[in-house]
Amino acid sequence: MRKRRDQVNAALAARVSTLEASALDTKNHSVAKTAEAVKRSVVTIDAGNSLGSGFAVSTASGHTQVVTNFHVVADLWVNGHRDVKVRSGDAIWPARITHVSESSDLALIDVAATFPALKVATSPPNVGDPVIAVGSPLGLQGSVSTGIVSALRHEDGKNLLQTTAAINPGNSGGPLVNTVGAVVGVNEMKLVGTGVEGLAFAIPASVVCSELHVC
Repeated sequence: MRKRRDQVNAALAARVSTLEASALDTKNHSVAKTAEAVKRSVVTIDAGNSLGSGFAVSTASGHTQVVTNFHVVADLWVNGHRDVKVRSGDAIWPARITHVSESSDLALIDVAATFPALKVATSPPNVGDPVIAVGSPLGLQGSVSTGIVSALRHEDGKNLLQTTAAINPGNSGGPLVNTVGAVVGVNEMKLVGTGVEGLAFAIPASVVCSELHVC
């Protein structure tokens, strides 16, 4: 009887190991597939002395509306300039700032090119949900990092998503997406300091919808 029980336990242990390996492989494949799809919609914003990221939110008649952070284009905007450049791979297009929300740190850019628009999530993520950040940290286009939503914050009158997904200068304005590639936030900033790790923040997608009217 004991020998039979040991055999059953061994078989169950082997089955669990197989299922765990399969789940891990599926998860990794899903992240890779989602990231590859999202990257086609993400661009680098060249705003003179400032460099950031942006993502396509709508496309029509050969033009694409691109969302980014206001602080990426702030110097140009406050000095009366509206022209920026949009980069994707080796291609560069002239583009124009069409709308800003300074208080929400958001801007909308129009570019005469067609990029696949990302879907904006209709509901906020839950704490603990996995997320993917895509952008151009230090100009390195198509960079991907992963993490989770670690908290939903309300700071200084603003709602923010706190995430462990790594972002750096140049990621500003890029999308934070869920595992199916829907935008849950716009990467905005991170906290830095001795011993500080994994403290990045994104503007919730609902703010993009309400402030830029593009959803």
